[in-house]
Amino acid sequence: MDFGSSNVCGYAVESGYSLTLFVPAQRPEPLSGQFMAERFAVFRPQWCVASDESALIFKAVEHAWSFVMNTQFPIPELWERTVGDIAATLPGATAVLRRFKIDFCCNGDLTLDAAAHRRGVDPDELEHALEALGTGAGETAAPASMDSNELIDHIEACYHEAHRRTLPELIALSRKVEAVHPEHPKVPAGLSDALQQMQSELEQHMAKEEAILFPAMRQWANGKFDIPISELRHEHDDQGTLLRLIESLTDDFATPDGACRSWQALYVGTAQLAEDLMEHIHLENNILFPQFAATESRT
Repeated sequence: MDFGSSNVCGYAVESGYSLTLFVPAQRPEPLSGQFMAERFAVFRPQWCVASDESALIFKAVEHAWSFVMNTQFPIPELWERTVGDIAATLPGATAVLRRFKIDFCCNGDLTLDAAAHRRGVDPDELEHALEALGTGAGETAAPASMDSNELIDHIEACYHEAHRRTLPELIALSRKVEAVHPEHPKVPAGLSDALQQMQSELEQHMAKEEAILFPAMRQWANGKFDIPISELRHEHDDQGTLLRLIESLTDDFATPDGACRSWQALYVGTAQLAEDLMEHIHLENNILFPQFAATESRT
């Protein structure tokens, strides 16, 4: 290996191992600087003056520095991790996050602590609820273990088809409830319009994914990928905004006393729609899209 060459940055080091670079003592900065600039998120450097194998510290040799890159770090505390990461890797976490009304799909880049404070919930209570799921920080929920093609198939079958099936019925039910109970103080006035807007925007979004994005992802091995994922993320944000509106109009899907069967069915259906859509956006934003983010940035 040519330690004086930048080509060393092309070598892979698996988690739990260390990389020791010997560079000229009189000029250690160029190579160390390159690693710090390009790999700081992966490696942590340490200039060494002693030898202790258990601590992965190596003695400096004559006329050289020992530059140690150790990739074995403690797992971040739960409150330090992003809610998107927790939802993607901790089985059962999505149900807990939904119970606390934590947005892990459109705002999945927030840390658990930040998300809790934004929502106005007790961070300790939220963390304890997640910890009660078990020590699954290193486990993977089923969708997260799928390859991109399997995940795309899963999204299309479980979410695209479900949205197309349920939204027309929910729009019809909401129109009926708004027409029959116009004087009721809890009537969800405007819900049918919000659902209609959601259906229109979702259909355009899903059609774009099915006709352009997903085929491009399936052909990614050919080295071609020029779909702007950021644009689709913005569309997810718009859907998240509509979800918040629907939650507000329905009083978080709480039917009033004496609500008719249609009203009850409407709120059961919209609650399920909200749950499905949050999971749908989460799978794309936090699991599928990141697999192609680096490729997109190079196009």
